[in-house]
Amino acid sequence: MRTYSVRCAELTRMRSQLELLDCHLPALQRRGVRLHPSSIHCAFDSDALAITAWNDADAVLLHHGLLSLGFLEVVRQAHPGFFLVDLKKGRLTVSVRIPVTKASK
Repeated sequence: MRTYSVRCAELTRMRSQLELLDCHLPALQRRGVRLHPSSIHCAFDSDALAITAWNDADAVLLHHGLLSLGFLEVVRQAHPGFFLVDLKKGRLTVSVRIPVTKASK
């Protein structure tokens, strides 16, 4: 389990990205996307926000929701059973893990 100080440091690192994401939240909510604060983290190898969906259907809904808001898919990495997709709009990059069986290709 993460400690409080580790999560606070992570939130500090993500602050500018979170501010950029915040303006898209109402539109995502209208599209049925629900994000919980604990599902948003720093991506492992980039400045992107990594958003972990609760299940496969939510991951696909998030992916389509971001695309409908004008985000562009800039990276799609194939892994066994899933794709790791980076979507970008302006200075905001969001990384989403979507299942291979449900990913639009």
